[in-house]
Amino acid sequence: MVLTEKQQDLVDKVMDNFDFEKVHKCMVGLDWKWFIADSKSSYDRLRVPMLSEIKIEARKLLKRVAVRNETNYIFMGGLEAQYQDDVLSLKFIVSHWDEE
Repeated sequence: MVLTEKQQDLVDKVMDNFDFEKVHKCMVGLDWKWFIADSKSSYDRLRVPMLSEIKIEARKLLKRVAVRNETNYIFMGGLEAQYQDDVLSLKFIVSHWDEE
């Protein structure tokens, strides 16, 4: 996946300023688990992700949404990346309701 320099700058700014520690504390407190591949065995495990794993997945989401013109948001495991009108954002959503 190839990003333009502008897109890469946007991804870097979001990653530098997003409060990943707060998200991790929330996930630990809520026992919010992801299926995570275990590199030491052939089994995937359901567990609360480590801080580094949250950052890795967030960067993947941000990059994917930045290069896709037809999709302006992508979500996974509570994280939502959105790219609209040259604005890239990342959210951690615990609860949401929409009438649409």
